[in-house]
Amino acid sequence: MHVARARCAREGNSSTRGPHSLFRVATTARFEEVDGPNTASTGTTATTGCSRADGQLVSGGNVTTADFGKAASGGPHLNGSFPSDAACTPSADGNSDPSYWTASSHSGGSPSEGSYSDVWALCLDVRHGHEK
Repeated sequence: MHVARARCAREGNSSTRGPHSLFRVATTARFEEVDGPNTASTGTTATTGCSRADGQLVSGGNVTTADFGKAASGGPHLNGSFPSDAACTPSADGNSDPSYWTASSHSGGSPSEGSYSDVWALCLDVRHGHEK
């Protein structure tokens, strides 16, 4: 997990909440790695998400690897990467508050032992006030 924090003040009356209050911004990256796909013509999914304390999901992504190297051309490849729920179901169009990111990968036509599918979710938390 990586966390970056910034504390900012705006000009104006800092004793009131609103556009002139102090605020804290924190980003958290959540990561998950699953084994596979290893067998020819099979697929796998990996999902990770933002907890309530992490804030709102703002982005995500994935990568497939074979023993920490680049996968061969006939090996694993990305089928899709998308916001979802915890069960890997894609979020509906217009859903403004998904909490998870899912990556779907496929082995292609040849076996690919030692393959891994990785997914990450980028979370953003903005809080107003004088919180630490």
